[in-house]
Amino acid sequence: MGPDFHWEVTRSGGTVRVDLTRATNVVEADTDAIVAATEALLTDDGVRVVQLEGPVLQGGPPPDGLPTAIRSLDELARRYGKELIVSPI
Repeated sequence: MGPDFHWEVTRSGGTVRVDLTRATNVVEADTDAIVAATEALLTDDGVRVVQLEGPVLQGGPPPDGLPTAIRSLDELARRYGKELIVSPI
């Protein structure tokens, strides 16, 4: 995780939250790290939803690479039979 990209993956009940707090550019290594951290929590049957949230999603154009990261998370969620929700907080 570089100085221009901050994120955290946590689980709360049936939701895996991916919080993007800062990003000016999302490179492939960043996407791979988020996907790996998220996948580690999706193996539990109690998880129903992956929720992508955070200040990075509020207004303005998305950082470079973010659409690719969102697609990767969506593919991951579908592979595990979960729903991806993208929601600004």
